[in-house]
Amino acid sequence: ELPPVSNPADASQQTSLSSAGLEQLAWVVGGTSGIGLAVAVQLSQAGFHVCLMGRDAQRGAEAITQLHGAAGSNSFIQTDVSNAQAFQDCLHHLLDISGCPDVVFHSAGMDCPGPLEEIAVERWNLTMETNVRSAYLLLQAVVPAMRRKRAGAIVVNASTKGLIAHKEEPIYCASKAALIMLVRCVALSIAKDGVRINAVCPG
Repeated sequence: ELPPVSNPADASQQTSLSSAGLEQLAWVVGGTSGIGLAVAVQLSQAGFHVCLMGRDAQRGAEAITQLHGAAGSNSFIQTDVSNAQAFQDCLHHLLDISGCPDVVFHSAGMDCPGPLEEIAVERWNLTMETNVRSAYLLLQAVVPAMRRKRAGAIVVNASTKGLIAHKEEPIYCASKAALIMLVRCVALSIAKDGVRINAVCPG
């Protein structure tokens, strides 16, 4: 079974996170609320062992209680996707201890409303780091592993605002448009390897 852990350091001491004995493993990045949590619930209902990732430990603990499955069959890993090194370390540590996930859902994101001239560069950076760079780092970690086993499904949560311009949210729209194009390009490169990737665009 996949025991609940709060951070990668704790996870390293849980030998039962070994891929031996796991049936199907799903990672949900940004899975403590909203669409990410809803997807995590559905995956747990379908019998997946679900690993949630998010910043807030309290929200993560609360989210775990909403998932289905035997006690200890799902887990929460605390990580900040806007911190590149910490997020990379978390992903590679999870690959080492639990193996390649069968399903990955990327739902980490933040809004950035306001006219262009009022958005500070720090806000631009944080939005792009959270919405786009985190997806790039996630794909960079899991795609090679999925290619090796010639199986896997990846879904990235984008938005209709990545397809249709909104004058009040230029930075958010740009980040979601970048996600959609990233997915399209990766899809072309991995289709021959038996790995699927899609973007969903709610809104």
